[in-house]
Amino acid sequence: MKKLQILAAIVVLAAGIFSSCKKASSNNNTSTPTSTYYVIANIVGGNPPSWVASTVSGSNSGPLGSGTITILGTMADGESITLTFPNNVTPGYYPWNTAPTYVTESYTLNSSPSGYYNATSGSITIKSISLTGAVSGTFTFNALDQTNNATVNITNGSFNVKL
Repeated sequence: MKKLQILAAIVVLAAGIFSSCKKASSNNNTSTPTSTYYVIANIVGGNPPSWVASTVSGSNSGPLGSGTITILGTMADGESITLTFPNNVTPGYYPWNTAPTYVTESYTLNSSPSGYYNATSGSITIKSISLTGAVSGTFTFNALDQTNNATVNITNGSFNVKL
């Protein structure tokens, strides 16, 4: 009888363990990067609310100190986030459109005139930068579509992009 009680306890315990395990979601619409290089964010007022770029690119144009770094994250449907800042930045916090860095940010919902949002406030924090390697950091911004006064809030953004 005691063996039967022990066996029953083991079965109940095993059932509890296995029932608590569940398959990971296959939803591609999460804020978790799926590769070494990424651009991700939460978009309030946009679609989808959690945003992960399917392709990312970074470019460094112009000589050091007078050029810019542009980061572009794009989803398969063309929706994109663009970040631009001077190529002489060092790790640190940079508010939107303030001298001497003049950070700019934009969000494109689609290619129609009413799908392009320019930042009205925000910031970028550069965590690391190598002009021959990669740049990583975080960002947030509020943006306005001037054709219809629609707004989006981009929060908890982060990036790691090869230049």
